[in-house]
Amino acid sequence: MNTGRRNTLPETLARAARSRIHDVERSGVDRFHDPEVLDEIAGRLAGLPADPSRPVVVLVDGEQDEPELLLAGVASGRPIVPVSASLDPRRLAAAVGELKAAAVISTRDRRITGIDALPGWSLEGARAEPFDPDPGEPAIGALTSGTTGVPRAHLRGQGAMVEQARLRVRLFRIGSDDRCAIFSSPSFTGALNNFVMAIATGYRTFLGLDRRLGEERIRDVLDDVGATYTSITPSLFRHLASERRTDEGFGRLRTIQLSGEPVRAADVAIFNAVNDGMTRLIVSWGSTEAGTLTAGELESTLAERTGPLPVGEPIPGVEVAIVDDGGDPVADGILGRVVVRSGNLSVDGADGPTRTRTIRLPGRSAPERPWLDTSDAGWRESDGRIVVAGRTDLDLKINGVRVDGADLERRVSGIPGVRDVIVVPVPLSDERATLGVAISGGDDAIGLVRGELASGIAAERHALFERLDTLPRNAANKIDRSAVTDVFLTRIAEHVRADESPRKGTESLVADAWQAALSIERPGRSTTLDELGIDSLGRLRILLTLESQHELTIPESDMASARTIRDQARVVRPLDDAARASVFSIREGAGPIVAFCPGIGGHAWIFGPLANALRADVTAIGVDWSDAETPDRLGDLAAEVVALAGGRPVVWIGYSAGAGVAWKLALDMLAIGGSTPGVVLLDGEVRPSWRSRMRWLVDRFRGPSVAKAEADHVESRLRERSSRGRRLCSRIRPRRGDMPTLLIETDPRMPLRRRWARISPRCRTGLLECPHLEMLRPPIDARLVEVIDETLVAWTGARPADPPG
Repeated sequence: MNTGRRNTLPETLARAARSRIHDVERSGVDRFHDPEVLDEIAGRLAGLPADPSRPVVVLVDGEQDEPELLLAGVASGRPIVPVSASLDPRRLAAAVGELKAAAVISTRDRRITGIDALPGWSLEGARAEPFDPDPGEPAIGALTSGTTGVPRAHLRGQGAMVEQARLRVRLFRIGSDDRCAIFSSPSFTGALNNFVMAIATGYRTFLGLDRRLGEERIRDVLDDVGATYTSITPSLFRHLASERRTDEGFGRLRTIQLSGEPVRAADVAIFNAVNDGMTRLIVSWGSTEAGTLTAGELESTLAERTGPLPVGEPIPGVEVAIVDDGGDPVADGILGRVVVRSGNLSVDGADGPTRTRTIRLPGRSAPERPWLDTSDAGWRESDGRIVVAGRTDLDLKINGVRVDGADLERRVSGIPGVRDVIVVPVPLSDERATLGVAISGGDDAIGLVRGELASGIAAERHALFERLDTLPRNAANKIDRSAVTDVFLTRIAEHVRADESPRKGTESLVADAWQAALSIERPGRSTTLDELGIDSLGRLRILLTLESQHELTIPESDMASARTIRDQARVVRPLDDAARASVFSIREGAGPIVAFCPGIGGHAWIFGPLANALRADVTAIGVDWSDAETPDRLGDLAAEVVALAGGRPVVWIGYSAGAGVAWKLALDMLAIGGSTPGVVLLDGEVRPSWRSRMRWLVDRFRGPSVAKAEADHVESRLRERSSRGRRLCSRIRPRRGDMPTLLIETDPRMPLRRRWARISPRCRTGLLECPHLEMLRPPIDARLVEVIDETLVAWTGARPADPPG
């Protein structure tokens, strides 16, 4: 650390800030205080009784003179970290502790639990001469937004900040007479970048203008400050464009820079419609740890493009590589992880080096500088531009099932009438969650979005959905995921409070079963299983509880659609009178029939997600065979399917223990004149073993939320069911048959292939590496759906089903 002023030193941000304090005409920020006041604050901060390398945290919440306090802080020579005053006190205290902050200051008096915030404009204590840090020492930093995890602090160097600021000014063509409007708080990276650019070059910037948006339109705020340049999020740009008429133009604005959120082709189309030829649209992409990484112009032709738009080329001094999970580069156009390195990578961080990776680039030695994994996925186009396709850390876990949140957001954002969209996990308890999808847009978009969700995987079909006038935003003007989650939780709580209690009689009995099976408080009559985050196994718990405690049951064909106590009460039947159907409908279609034979559970409605995922136009039926006590009874089931088919071909699909049963039923069907083009065997033995399957299912019922008495009862029911099935399977003798067969195994060693080849000479095999017990769990693997669809087309000529809606 060098104390005193020495003009021979390279330029640092601290020296640039001191020169701006005394250059009122080109001060970089709006001025409300005299230079002497700012000099005094800089001296007090320099005189703090702490090591000069320890940063000062500045709490910000939209006060007009906050940029001046930041200017004085940077001029002191100490590192400065602006932090939103609205941050949760515990997270704020953790950030201050990790940073080992020399002090926490604010523009006004504050009382925050665990934080001793000093009044920035009336600091007391020793005063010292501001000092000149070395160019490599930290200058200014920010916390990551925390939208995908815990906020982390990252500080960038004195010299590098000035160097990159001047580079950005040249790239974005900002002149000394420009006036820059920034709506986000200076606690966020985009606003900080513009603050540093203003300090380094002297143009005027206005920070935190979102404080005015409650009472003023965006266009009016821009006109009031005379903005010629603005850097805003794409969602805020959509609001700005909606305030302008076609061909009206954007007032005095000459440059609109989009960053912070994905840009859509529709954004370029909106810009084209409003622009009068006097404004240009550019895009940039970066991170808190590294600042700006890419930049480029969004040409008008991109309005016709499908999929993600490019975010420009790497700026000078920045290297970008697209690599696979092993760290090896991939070819242009191939999706991979986006990693970067530059001299402007954060020189310090509260958590040390962040997400650094070792990358193997051909012909290069190991780099001295680390590569940063940006947690983004994307590819490089042939012209050198980078396309960011979404976050790699936006994979959501819904009850143990992976959901690609970024992919769902892209699909919904492309629906006409959708202005903004956000996908979040909505926690329902410590063990359960469901998916929440919120949009802002027109009423005509609601049905289209619901149709998109209905055609997706199970977590999407059961997602909670909200249309809001505007989506809540954080201080960086990005859509606030946490606030959106709170919206869903509030809606659920309001629904539960307003929901009617189950009525007497059947509804009350069903409600008792829900309470006992799921270990939850008594729900209302219209609360859905989706709102409670209940999966298919939970529904099976309800069914077994109804049967055991109340001698009631629900027909298999109604299990998927009856999702509330009220709905289940309407379709429930007495157990003795129900005559549970062994063959029932899962999905209606106009093409051939697909008959599903389940494994140990014997409930064929577990095939619902796979049946609904098939693109072929088929009728799917379930064959609940486990209660058949003799092979002759299996023959009766084959005859029942032949009668139901009415001459249409039937493709049999058997899973696990059901594979051998499906093979026998197909042969029986052929013997009585039915049409069976082939059999699909999903990881099933020629002669199945029941014991391991039974133990697994019993163990799942013995989860922590299931009472012992219920678990014992379920175990008894499963043992009884498996005993009947075991006796039946032991009496089935595998028969050879000349019939097209597709065997899909999950074990790379493929132990079943030879056994089935002896039974079916026309058996072809495929491998789908996954746990056996997860083969039919949603989301169904797209590879499994594709191979079954292709097989159905080859065997039956089935055509694609009509799209939903």
